[in-house]
Amino acid sequence: MLLRICEWLQHNGFIVFVNSSVVTASTLEIIHFVSFFVLVGSLVAVDLRILGLAARKMRPGSLVQYAFPWMWTGFAVGVIS
Repeated sequence: MLLRICEWLQHNGFIVFVNSSVVTASTLEIIHFVSFFVLVGSLVAVDLRILGLAARKMRPGSLVQYAFPWMWTGFAVGVIS
């Protein structure tokens, strides 16, 4: 069963298109990595604020409200890509 799914994915039109073009594959990979960098970066900023190591003048709640859309955007683009 798993082998059939893998074979179907290997011959899927979109995957064949992405693998046949170096530019498309590279662009998709860059988008994927940047989206996860945005996700992890915003999480690290919030964690450092909670630990008291960064943005000490800003309340943690307001930093979370600012970073929350970035987190979800990075996650959504990463999953889609």
